[in-house]
Amino acid sequence: MNGKEISNYPENSNIVWKNNKLQCSINYVNDKPTYVVKFGNNFSNQVVSSKSPSDATTLFHNQINQGVNTRTSGVLLFGLHLESIHQYRIKPHKKRILKPVNEASHSTLTKRAKSMTKQVLDDFTNISKNHYNPVDKPILEKVQFSVNNYKFKVNVNENLITKECKNEAMVMVVDNGQISRDAYRKLTTIEDELPREWTIAEKRTQINIRMNDRIKINTVIMPQHMDINSNESYDIFDPEVIEEVTTSVGKGGKRSIKDVLKFIVPNLIKRGVLNLHEPIISIRISGDGRNVGKKVKHVMITFAILEDIENIHNPNYHYTVVLYPGLENYESLDILTISFREELQELKEIGININGVNWTINMYFSSDWKFLTICLGFNSANSLFFCPWCTITKKEISDIKKKWLISKQIDNINQYNGHHSTSLFNMISLENWIPDELHIMLRITDRLWSLLLHEIEETGYFNDVAREIIVKEMNRIKVNFHFWQEKECQSWSFTSLMG
Repeated sequence: MNGKEISNYPENSNIVWKNNKLQCSINYVNDKPTYVVKFGNNFSNQVVSSKSPSDATTLFHNQINQGVNTRTSGVLLFGLHLESIHQYRIKPHKKRILKPVNEASHSTLTKRAKSMTKQVLDDFTNISKNHYNPVDKPILEKVQFSVNNYKFKVNVNENLITKECKNEAMVMVVDNGQISRDAYRKLTTIEDELPREWTIAEKRTQINIRMNDRIKINTVIMPQHMDINSNESYDIFDPEVIEEVTTSVGKGGKRSIKDVLKFIVPNLIKRGVLNLHEPIISIRISGDGRNVGKKVKHVMITFAILEDIENIHNPNYHYTVVLYPGLENYESLDILTISFREELQELKEIGININGVNWTINMYFSSDWKFLTICLGFNSANSLFFCPWCTITKKEISDIKKKWLISKQIDNINQYNGHHSTSLFNMISLENWIPDELHIMLRITDRLWSLLLHEIEETGYFNDVAREIIVKEMNRIKVNFHFWQEKECQSWSFTSLMG
């Protein structure tokens, strides 16, 4: 196309390309181009497009050649091949002045760091040839530098498998150490080698998704919220845990014991804890409640593998199957353990098949006295009929000539005096219901200690000197113990040895 070039680009960014039949121009408004084609007598007609030169040429042909599919190059029609533009392209330009780092955006800083790292990698590759044998395979792992107090670290040739293992290990450390998200963020500001907090959060989410596929967690809606005893001391202080449990009041969670067994048994076989030639698994079911903050108490039921003697006292090897916010009472446990009890009954009758091996399950129940009697549908320990295993009464407890044996039957236990309901876990023989020795010992010690202090008080020696001696001795044996005086009655209270 021959025509007249009307342009002094780049001094004037508006370009005009004119011949005898039409005039094409590119006008810039707020740094955005507008493409105009004028034609007809004295160029009285025009089409305008803000999209592209090709769109303007299409509009032009639709005006003059209606119904005819005619095309013209937008580049040629608008003179983007002009000599002035060509000269500007080949003309050497002044070096662009970069923005200071404190004025540049995050994406710009990231691009600069990656571009610089690429050049450093090229230089490293070339220089290393002069210092190392090719068989040594020198590797640049990372580039780290700072600019005006802005620190940059770019990983090069990072091993993704190692990175994933490190992130999973960090999730384990954070969870086992009960490190809150806010505390971990502060740690990462001090030590930049630590993975970022959002990376750990994403990895935890991925692990939870994978574990939920293997061992699904189901939610159970509780019929009503249980009243909380605000006078009880609380055991958990983590604000994140307290908030999560508080917001979940009225909902309980449960997992399938069969799913958990299918997940852990292969590893127990690998460790030599279980024997494939004697496919027997002994499980201990337990439960307890804890106060979370001052508002909510949560109750959990767990089970452990008794053959795993090395880890029987390790809480990481006690697997939770039921967890709910509320109080320890028969009604709540009855609702939350329906499916759990059905699975236990099935495990007792037919066992469980894992990788082609059918395992026989022996079951035991062990907990503190309170939780044990709740699950047995039994009265409290100070009732007339106080024994869950035999029919002894308070009046007969002093008769040491009698031999009291386990005489009750688990199947009809609610027919005995003292039992108000059937046992929640009637698939477990009564001989296998064992109270936790530690709780019994602590309770006995606590009662004896209370009697001792009461006797000291009656003799008149319960003064500041005596209290100071007792506290110092408790501190010496690493027991947290304090005395305090009640404001209303002026009587002295002390720390319970029950914990």
